[in-house]
Amino acid sequence: MTALLDLIGSRRSVGGVNAQPIARGDVELIVRAGLAAPNHNSTRPWRFIVLAGSARGALSHRLERAPVVIACVVRGSDGGPVQAREDRDAVAAAIQNMLLAAHALGLASIWRTGEMVDDPAVASTLGLGDGDRIVGFVYLGHPLVPANPRIITGDDLSEAVEWRWPTSP
Repeated sequence: MTALLDLIGSRRSVGGVNAQPIARGDVELIVRAGLAAPNHNSTRPWRFIVLAGSARGALSHRLERAPVVIACVVRGSDGGPVQAREDRDAVAAAIQNMLLAAHALGLASIWRTGEMVDDPAVASTLGLGDGDRIVGFVYLGHPLVPANPRIITGDDLSEAVEWRWPTSP
């Protein structure tokens, strides 16, 4: 359990990567981690589009900052606003799983959003259907320099957590 908590606590967003290729098997492991994310009613609302080589620049030169970029998409559904929210949350959980898997493999990763996620031309180039939405792009590469792990402190807890815990008798 300590190893898992250490992995979670030491993961950082790292955008500075070199051009060294990533093994397809490693990318498959990362995507498998995404597929293991929880989702309400087993809707499996995600679609992952793995971009490498010239496929990155064909979409946008901004994607050429990393050897592999995964477009993470929530599929459109007719399940109403509650299902739409739950499905998007499931894709966000999948992205977090992928970031952790990349970190476990010694790779740098970062989740990027920005104007590209809402760009109709990007959606069209990716072949998205009506109602499909990009939740983000996961950039993967080998880090230029090791990331400094963040240490979660008591101050972090006091700023983010409100305890409504029963007191002992």
